[in-house]
Amino acid sequence: MISRISPRFLEAFRGLNPVIQRKVQRAYELFENDPRHGSLNFSRIQGSRNLYSARIDDNFRVWVS
Repeated sequence: MISRISPRFLEAFRGLNPVIQRKVQRAYELFENDPRHGSLNFSRIQGSRNLYSARIDDNFRVWVS
C-alpha cells in the first residue's frame, strides 16, 4: 500500500500534544510495516469506497483515503 502525508495532516498533527504526536508516529510506523497490524484496527469506513480508519489509541483514530 502506498502512503503519503498530506499538508493538511501535517497542520493538524502540529496541533496535537507531544504525547499524542508520538502515538501517531508509532502507529504510522506500524502501518508502513504492516497495515494489518492488529493494534491499528485498520478498516474500511462503512458505506465508503476509499476511506479507512486506523486506531491511534482508545481515544484517537485517523482517517485514511
